[in-house]
Amino acid sequence: MEEILFKDRLSETVRKARLHQNFITREEIEELFENSLSPEQTTLVEDYLKGLGIQTGISGEEVEEPVLDGPDVSFLQMYLDEIAGLSKLSDEELRGLKQAALLGDEEAKHELANSYLPKVVEIAKLYTGQGVPLEDLIGEGNIGLMMGLELLSCVESVDEVEGHLGKMVMDAMDAAIARGNEDLEFDRRMLLKVSQIADKAKELSEIFCRDVTISEISKESCVPEEEILQALEMTGNKIEGIMVDTEV
Repeated sequence: MEEILFKDRLSETVRKARLHQNFITREEIEELFENSLSPEQTTLVEDYLKGLGIQTGISGEEVEEPVLDGPDVSFLQMYLDEIAGLSKLSDEELRGLKQAALLGDEEAKHELANSYLPKVVEIAKLYTGQGVPLEDLIGEGNIGLMMGLELLSCVESVDEVEGHLGKMVMDAMDAAIARGNEDLEFDRRMLLKVSQIADKAKELSEIFCRDVTISEISKESCVPEEEILQALEMTGNKIEGIMVDTEV
């Protein structure tokens, strides 16, 4: 699988899990990757998701609720008390606000923002445990919400408003985590590299009808031998199709 396509599907997998309480089934992972993952790649993807606080399993399994630490719990209670006085809207009122906001009504945008604040909190709770305090996640999410309201001109219908705002909130939280967690980005790059190497090893081993050497993979993939060795170490020498006994 091409690196860009793999990256896109990995991002899609993370996003789908976020929308389902940080849980995704193994069947859904396979479906998103069009059943193209080897067992080793599947394990790597699951390990990557685990590092993001995302659970994987089979359909019907009970999902663990996000666990907040002391400072997060204290802030959350204060913040919820602060926004508790905001008016709760009926579905009909909410739809009317969306329609008005789409037409550029600034007051409607303001009221729509207030109505969405509790949802930002629920989304932020799904992102905890990744090095960014809940307070910052909510703050970034609220900024994303305001940006989403200013970009409503990109939305074609009332029914798309909810998804548009949710995406903007999640994008803002993703960006906050990416800024504060360089190790996670390194893991992501390594995962993509391992996938590339595994695909090339499989391709060459099928052509040669044998396991291939590190130098052969390096020559055919333009990946330095040092990076292939690093990928092998990361996977415990379990990339199928690579001759490891004599070279690692």
